[in-house]
Amino acid sequence: DQTGYIFVVDAGTDSLYQFTQKGFEGVNPPPTSIQTKQIIASFGGTGSGQYNFIDPSAVCYFRKVVYVADKGNNRICRYKLSTDLE
Repeated sequence: DQTGYIFVVDAGTDSLYQFTQKGFEGVNPPPTSIQTKQIIASFGGTGSGQYNFIDPSAVCYFRKVVYVADKGNNRICRYKLSTDLE
């Protein structure tokens, strides 16, 4: 995306991964955070739940929304990205 994040789906682990442009997994913490390490934003695992996949085959990012083609569940999953921690 325009912030330099890279999104990858892995059919082997049925997961969605997010990396920084430097190759670190996760997202940079907000500027006001005391945390200095990336916040892990990857998720998945085999299943049919809201955050699970079966054989994800594609990922797309557009206007702070990630879409995942979840082939095994015959669906497109939509996730709105946010750094709100509330």
